[in-house]
Amino acid sequence: MGIQHTVFFESGLHEHNQKTSHGITTLVSEVEHFYQNNRFPGEYDDIEGVEHNPFVKSILDNIPKDAKWSVLDAGCGSGMIANRIAELRPNIRIDAIDISQPSLDIGEKYAMAHHLDNINFRNYDLLDWQHEDHDFVYSMGVLHHIPNESLAIEKYKYFTANWGKLMLAVYNPYWKFAQKIVGRFISWPNETLREDQMDHPFERSYTQKQLTKLFQDYTVTKVVQGKDNLRNGGLTLYDIKYNTNKKVW
Repeated sequence: MGIQHTVFFESGLHEHNQKTSHGITTLVSEVEHFYQNNRFPGEYDDIEGVEHNPFVKSILDNIPKDAKWSVLDAGCGSGMIANRIAELRPNIRIDAIDISQPSLDIGEKYAMAHHLDNINFRNYDLLDWQHEDHDFVYSMGVLHHIPNESLAIEKYKYFTANWGKLMLAVYNPYWKFAQKIVGRFISWPNETLREDQMDHPFERSYTQKQLTKLFQDYTVTKVVQGKDNLRNGGLTLYDIKYNTNKKVW
């Protein structure tokens, strides 16, 4: 990548001083190690009904049933969402990328068992993915775990075609703060979710105003607030669309 960035990390939980590129590299390694040992959301055999999740429903609402689009799932984890979208939108082509090969193995196993030939699982750091002009890009719960924020924002812009749309789900700072106070005392559906929410090596959170500032020349619109906010950090889905028909970066 060859570019050194100094990044401010803003979060309702933590305030970080400026980090050097060495510090960012260390954090990236810690995040990658975390996901090698925590396959999120984990193993699955049956994903029918995933489309009723409000986030997944919003994604599907933006992809016409007969669309022949190029779609990117940037940070797919074990591929539950990507596989279900591939099933319900058989004419699209999905690139599903993630830093965790153990998680990708779960997604690939399901895709092979169900003969899904319109999805491609790839072991990539989001910041290393080089393909641009996807018609539709979605990234669920990823941006707030990327230490190099400024480069991540530019990459999201690069991935998305001028005519396309980007959807990001990120933590809400107010709910994330509340979660850290009471999260040790609530029950969790499984240990993987608890570790992802409570013991992650790096996280930040965003208000709509902060996202709008980061995505200059874009319109940022809140789509849906997740349910069970104390267990998902107030995860909120945003629709991010370029304002004109010409990129400026």
